[in-house]
Amino acid sequence: MAISTESWGSEAWKALCKVRETTPLVQCITNFVSMHIMANSLLADGASPVMVHVIEELLEFTSLSSALGINIGTLSPDWIFSMKAAAIRANECQKPRVLDPVGVGATRFRTEKCIELINLKPNVIRGNVSEIMAVVGEWNVCTGEWQQNILKTAYRRSRFLADLLAGSRLQLGQRRLVSFLFSLFCHLGDITTFKRAENGVNISPGGGERQQGRQRQGGKNAKWTQTVLESLSPKHFLQEHSRDCLYNRTLALYVVEYAAAVYVDNPPSLLAWNCSRCRGLTAGFQIVELVVDVPHCLQAYVGVAEDLKAMVIAFRGTQETSYQNWAEDLYFRQLDLNYPGIEGAMVHSGFYVAYHNTTLRESVMRGVQTILASRNDLSTIVTGHSMGGAMASLCALDLAANYGLKDLKVITFGQPRIGNSIFAATYNAFVPNTVRMTHSHDIVPHLPPYYTLLGEKTYHHFATEVWIFKIQVGRLQYEFEEVCDSSGEDPFCSRSVTGNSIMDHLQYLGVYLKRVDE
Repeated sequence: MAISTESWGSEAWKALCKVRETTPLVQCITNFVSMHIMANSLLADGASPVMVHVIEELLEFTSLSSALGINIGTLSPDWIFSMKAAAIRANECQKPRVLDPVGVGATRFRTEKCIELINLKPNVIRGNVSEIMAVVGEWNVCTGEWQQNILKTAYRRSRFLADLLAGSRLQLGQRRLVSFLFSLFCHLGDITTFKRAENGVNISPGGGERQQGRQRQGGKNAKWTQTVLESLSPKHFLQEHSRDCLYNRTLALYVVEYAAAVYVDNPPSLLAWNCSRCRGLTAGFQIVELVVDVPHCLQAYVGVAEDLKAMVIAFRGTQETSYQNWAEDLYFRQLDLNYPGIEGAMVHSGFYVAYHNTTLRESVMRGVQTILASRNDLSTIVTGHSMGGAMASLCALDLAANYGLKDLKVITFGQPRIGNSIFAATYNAFVPNTVRMTHSHDIVPHLPPYYTLLGEKTYHHFATEVWIFKIQVGRLQYEFEEVCDSSGEDPFCSRSVTGNSIMDHLQYLGVYLKRVDE
């Protein structure tokens, strides 16, 4: 929605009226100087502000709020973590997000952190001329002052940045260089429904009716505040994420840590879960079954992650010293999947044998059955990197097709093709909740090659790919994640570039996925 200077006032008033009708909860992570001003401004305009930056309650408030505003004026490790966590959660919940890049360009640290927040795709980037110029990369010094001689250039650059972030393939919506409050009003003014808490209490303050009189307004605000506080649940936010969104970045950040931990080449430390990769997001994980098949160079584990309320199955990928030999092995012939009721599905012989004809499948299924015998409240997450992603996919299909497991999620990283188009279609039918992450020019997802002329005989990826790609703007590099189409072979995702990078294969979501000796 483009707003001309002539209609600015009327549009702002319409949006403000809508905000006053709905009294949205607006979460702010802002600097100490502006907290009081921002809270009073939002209250005066009819919104209900909440200044929350402590991680222990931040994500619950993000889920409940109608919008999120981030001001990077105050930067510390704890605040930066909270800003990112809130932005990720708001993005998953499709809440409007405004980023104010205060002082960007003044220091390398501040600029780098601003770029990281921009990579999380805010709906609005609000800044003065020098800040917007610094974001785009034209200036590396932020004066905080308007400069008439660069006003036109700044406007052009801001439009360029907006066009970049709002490309049709990214589907991120329109970005505008506007004031913080008006940004929120334009987005919040379109909100017509509110989330219901899991206990059934409607946290909408008044059902959209216009509230009249200070006494009535105050009463409804008080009642709404009480309802919101009563609705807060200690349940982990990952258990509440929308089923409508296949790709959950927060969940992927957890799962990639499990995919990295399985590379630890020290069985005792894995069993005790005290290895170097057994901390942080994976802390507290309980291994039930550890599989170490030395003759076939295979490793996997099965266990329980209580914070995710999930059984996690992770498979190790090929050791980095054998990438060249393994790439040659990818050209092996295909075998019949040989599952009951499935015809024409062909799979890579090497992967099929590694999963079915070694100790891997038997040991993994033993761990799965041990957990399911005592727990019926867990979902199942299967993951792996590289060849481990292929093993994870075969395991997930096995669990769904042969064991009837229903609540099944798969997230793989840098996975190769493992079967023909019939196999891909079969897999999609049995395991629809699958995310297959690819990274820029990662070589492995391009192997074995995809040949259009071979029809259903060619190797074919299954859905859904999430492609991590990079865009260079001036001196800055932006990284985006695109959810690709349902074909599995989206020509605008990883297939649009050459697969020639080993380094891209070894790193996903900031985590290195390779062997660790301890």
